[in-house]
Amino acid sequence: TYPDGAKREQEIKNMSATYEELAKDILPQLRRAVVTVNAIQHNRTDARILELAKSTADSLSIEEILYAGTLTNDINEKLNFYKVSEKMYASDWRTSNNVGGIYLMQNKLQDAKAAFNRAAGASANNPIIMNNQAIVMRWEGDRKSAKAQLDMSKSAGPEVMYNLGIIAIQDGVYADAVSNFGGSASFNAALAKVLSGDLDGAVSTIDKSSEKEDALSYYLKAVIAARKGNKEGVVSNLKTAIGKDPSLKQKAKTDVEFLKSREEIDFKS
Repeated sequence: TYPDGAKREQEIKNMSATYEELAKDILPQLRRAVVTVNAIQHNRTDARILELAKSTADSLSIEEILYAGTLTNDINEKLNFYKVSEKMYASDWRTSNNVGGIYLMQNKLQDAKAAFNRAAGASANNPIIMNNQAIVMRWEGDRKSAKAQLDMSKSAGPEVMYNLGIIAIQDGVYADAVSNFGGSASFNAALAKVLSGDLDGAVSTIDKSSEKEDALSYYLKAVIAARKGNKEGVVSNLKTAIGKDPSLKQKAKTDVEFLKSREEIDFKS
């Protein structure tokens, strides 16, 4: 009659103090022991998981083989791991989704699209998969459908808002782009600020980003310098950008952003 275990046990003790037969003949046979064990499970090391993924991936669990993909910077190796995982664990949507992600990185749009569709077949209305499918839609030029898809998958995380920010840039709605990127420190976030007129904010964003040493980041800083009338900044940033990516020289030659600085820019070097 007592739902509380401690209270119930105390009442049984009270009864045993009154009824000797209960204490001598019944309770001893009902005694119990509770054992709590704290232990450390020794899993495979990262090195061992990576080794097995390369040799006998079928000996790994789904979690181990997906984790193996994070242990290498070789994109083809990642793809191989994820393809094996998809073959072994096709019902787990993450396998096909990861395959699609690598195909996107390789600019293999149709392969990525097919992989994401397989992932969606394993997990319908999954917001993470929907976000990735929206990327494919945008790449295919259907920004309207991509935006609708992203609006339905916001629970997938900040990546959704980032992708909405890219669409907003392409649609020319720069204030929305800045808002969607939020505190993201990236080239695209900086570009949105340039387009919305926040030049100082754009420079600060670039300098905080992981892309700050990319050629395009220096090119964008050259554009910012040009808009500020800083010809020295134009020259120095363009020089660095072209040094990192020589193809930008031709782009700079015809870029109206540098019209006023054209005499100071040595395009022949």
